[in-house]
Amino acid sequence: MAGKRRLVSAPGRLVAAKPRLVSKPKVAEQIYQSPEWRALREARRKDADYHCVVCGSKHRLILDHIIEIRDGGPKFEPKNTQWLCRVHHGLKTEAAKRTRAGLVG
Repeated sequence: MAGKRRLVSAPGRLVAAKPRLVSKPKVAEQIYQSPEWRALREARRKDADYHCVVCGSKHRLILDHIIEIRDGGPKFEPKNTQWLCRVHHGLKTEAAKRTRAGLVG
């Protein structure tokens, strides 16, 4: 019996394709860089309700417009703002986008 031969796999010939689409970096809207918004955010930070209104988290909070500006909500009205954690802010924003697109009743 001749020596045992091992089956050796050949190196792969496929190379990962370069991505064709490159996402643009996220740029904050101008309003969120304004002195008025920064002042409102700082004032609301001192309020007793500095926590996510959905889950109560106090980590990575975002001051959210209850009625979004593009839906007619006032820009700098404290009563139109609420604190949301990043998770719940993302869920609310996506739901509003779907509603505007007519995907939700």
